[in-house]
Amino acid sequence: MAKTWLIAISLILILIVILWRLTRGYLKEGTGLVYWQVVAYTSTAITLLIMYILKWTNILNF
Repeated sequence: MAKTWLIAISLILILIVILWRLTRGYLKEGTGLVYWQVVAYTSTAITLLIMYILKWTNILNF
């Protein structure tokens, strides 16, 4: 179970950094909180999708 949490948290952090590096030029003045909320929600959704695919292909068992 700890392995699953470690993988999930690592994926979220990696995806946040990747999304930030790809979209940091689009940030406009005064929209910082909304931007980071969108990045966090998007990276969480992508992480859930990756975890589901890993579970479905029996690469990750939990």
